[in-house]
Amino acid sequence: MAYSADCAVIGAGVIGSSIAYQLTKRGFKTILIERLAPGQGATRAAAGMLAAECEAFVHPELAALAMRSRNMFGELVRELEALTGLQTGYVTAGFVIPARTPVEAERLSALADKKDGAAVQWWDAEEISRRIPGLKGQVAGGLFREQETQLLPQRLTRALVAGAEKLGAELLTGTTVHEILTVDNRVRGVKTSGGHIVCPKVVFAGGLDELRLLRTCGIQLDMYPVKGEVAAVTMPARPLDYTIYAEDVYLVPKPDGELWIGATSRAHKAGADVSAGGLQHLLTRACAWLPEIRESSFLRAWSGLRPQTRDGLPFIGPVPDVAGLYAACGHYRNGILLSAATGEAIADFITGLTAEQLKLMALSPERVKRPPAAVHGYAAKGGVQ
Repeated sequence: MAYSADCAVIGAGVIGSSIAYQLTKRGFKTILIERLAPGQGATRAAAGMLAAECEAFVHPELAALAMRSRNMFGELVRELEALTGLQTGYVTAGFVIPARTPVEAERLSALADKKDGAAVQWWDAEEISRRIPGLKGQVAGGLFREQETQLLPQRLTRALVAGAEKLGAELLTGTTVHEILTVDNRVRGVKTSGGHIVCPKVVFAGGLDELRLLRTCGIQLDMYPVKGEVAAVTMPARPLDYTIYAEDVYLVPKPDGELWIGATSRAHKAGADVSAGGLQHLLTRACAWLPEIRESSFLRAWSGLRPQTRDGLPFIGPVPDVAGLYAACGHYRNGILLSAATGEAIADFITGLTAEQLKLMALSPERVKRPPAAVHGYAAKGGVQ
């Protein structure tokens, strides 16, 4: 079967789904192609934290993109829920970074004096214990970041896909892309297991398994897998009002009565299994912060492979030397957070804006032709990966 479109988006994870939604909003006839089902790759490994401040991005362009993206979600969620009737589990209660020792408390409390426009408060041991009783006796204080939010990743993805379809996009699931078709270094479409799609624009938002498609075009975007494992338990007897973003684990209360605990970070590991060691790591650290978790019921655990780039910066923008080909990949553990701004940015590129205009030069795929960047995208972290 043959199709025609203005744009084809390869990959219906949260990034590809966001791109398809933004393109259809702007009137582009868009086909979203997914070899499995939407949100079943790296997206399912995420806890859904929109932690633009807590993640401590080192690179200024990535930090700015993260803040812009997080700040888009309030309006985006309302828009999607009105359009589709689907809920995303969006929670705006804020995040707490706890300090276990006086030294950590001194370091974190100093950040409350460097607000940089963010809503930040320092809670001493008495205040944080009052607000989160389960931490009593465990902490010397905590930094509260009011503007950090979170949601349910797969529900967000479903809402983005449904929104794109409502606006006229076509979703092809169970469809493998065999080749990106080019003539004279210009995109002409894609060859899939379901037929050819003729289109002048193709966006690569696929996972690690689809990188072969770029290599056939002579493009080498170097990425590697980082396996993340997450566990879910029932909410403790005293439910959390805030997400706890500790140095060695995060605890994310979900609106359906679950508490998600994440996440391990296992570079170059593959497979969909959850290791016994990874699960022990998560539960041990979670119980060290909130001992009452020992009395909760274990619900399930899952994993996913997050694509990481060598320099820690995602690839967002036109692919060099192939007119009409764009990349949006390598978001590592921040695909959910960056999805809103990435979708908007790719739509901006396709309408003719440049990386300079969008202030995304450092994230451009053009950098594969340049020497490695000296400043990486992420600060070194402990076990919270």
